[in-house]
Amino acid sequence: MILGYTASCRREFPDWPSVDVRIPEGFVDSSWHNDSSPSWYEEKLNLKLWIEVADPELRDTQGPRFALQQYDDNFEYISDILMTDDYDQILRAVAAIRSLPRGSHG
Repeated sequence: MILGYTASCRREFPDWPSVDVRIPEGFVDSSWHNDSSPSWYEEKLNLKLWIEVADPELRDTQGPRFALQQYDDNFEYISDILMTDDYDQILRAVAAIRSLPRGSHG
């Protein structure tokens, strides 16, 4: 796992507080300044991880801090897998998806 505050995140969200969680292996910073928060994408699993600031009062969105979403092979959104304030739930969801037989996700 890598510490979350990476080059694209810093460039696209220069005023963003540091990301205080470790990003799962295989996820690449896909942050874009037009989005509401930084994100990381896992191409093999077609998963996108969104991370909001820790303080709910400072969030652009009303909702949980972490979101894990499924995308298709054309990078089109399919659905939310999990939205939570508990990052351990995100890590468990990613691990569970990785344990599925190849071809049964994404």
